[in-house]
Amino acid sequence: MVNDTRSATTAGTVDKPGGPSSVQRQYDVCLECLTAVDDWMAATDWSPRVRATATRHLHYLLQYLTITTDTTVRTASREALDAWLAPTLGLSDHDVRVALLNLLAVRLGAPSLRTPFQPGSDRVRRVLEVLMWGRHQRRLTTRTRAYFDAITQDDILAAEQACLPFYRALHDSSPTRDFTGVFLESDEVIIDRVVSLNRVDRPSVVDVGCGRGRLLTSLRDRFGAARLIGTSIFTFTDEEVVQLAAQDIEPLYCAAEHIGLPDNSQDIVVSSEVIEHLRHPGALVSEIHRILKPGGVFCVTAPSRASYLYGQNPLSYIMIAVGSVVPGVLPEFHNLYAPLTPIPIVHYGFDPLDLRRRFRVRFETAEVTTTRFTALNKFRLARVAPRVPVLRKIGGLCVASGRKT
Repeated sequence: MVNDTRSATTAGTVDKPGGPSSVQRQYDVCLECLTAVDDWMAATDWSPRVRATATRHLHYLLQYLTITTDTTVRTASREALDAWLAPTLGLSDHDVRVALLNLLAVRLGAPSLRTPFQPGSDRVRRVLEVLMWGRHQRRLTTRTRAYFDAITQDDILAAEQACLPFYRALHDSSPTRDFTGVFLESDEVIIDRVVSLNRVDRPSVVDVGCGRGRLLTSLRDRFGAARLIGTSIFTFTDEEVVQLAAQDIEPLYCAAEHIGLPDNSQDIVVSSEVIEHLRHPGALVSEIHRILKPGGVFCVTAPSRASYLYGQNPLSYIMIAVGSVVPGVLPEFHNLYAPLTPIPIVHYGFDPLDLRRRFRVRFETAEVTTTRFTALNKFRLARVAPRVPVLRKIGGLCVASGRKT
């Protein structure tokens, strides 16, 4: 099954025959789906959980088609759709994906999307996956291990570049997305950490993977006359260059594992949830160390492994808590963007101790903590978690920071 989906994914690494018009069509249809999906689902009898899951799988579908084909969800071939469905056969995710395709068939007027459901009861599949949580996680890992092992950084870069129509549609469908919720929380953590560590009045600051400059803008407010540099793997549009310039941010087009700056040249390096997208996360650690001046500081945030393993099964919370002390009890994590979506994008979930080891290869005193305890809200433990030794290790966000000696 993994080998079959791999053959479909490699199409994402070749030039798309459709040219700019194809890219525009992909953007238009992605935007149409993303802006209308809530209204479409409101017309169904799906539960809130199924709606949330279906929305997530819609994102996976749009990304998959954007990366691997020059088509849209309106014109996707049956072969491409079957390749997207194949990794989920026998799982409850397959039921959700089929339901989503049938909904899109009606709402988009695209009968070619209609797909029959797999045999058996979707409710029984869901219950078994909840009750046998550990076994289900191991099943996912078995299905995805070979695919993950075959991915290279060049594959990831090509896929991310090909996915731009989806990314821009996602941003335009929710313009405030980058300025709310978990993103702001990550920014606040980084800002507090570097402010407490920094010793330079007018520091040079680099944000690796700066997006539209949100974090750097906040850092400028804290440091005043700082020199701000934002890197990206995506070529900045003319509009983005103007926007960054208005915020006194210097754009730098480069990969995170090859930052185009001199050795020992920067006072502060920050990166908000970028390292998890690299096939070899240690490459970013080495680059941060290379460009930092002696005495320079860094702060990097990344999703924790626990954030991807929390589930409806209460046993998952117990195992994650135990795993903070004895990591070996937790099932292996697949480290793919979506465990059952055949696109070459990784998305590491880090164990805090493992992340600390990665940073201490270069930074002897690096420390890693966790925050973002929203998963514990259902137990009313989110507020007390930072003060409880076991709980404060299982937040959803890892925060690595330190100084170059």
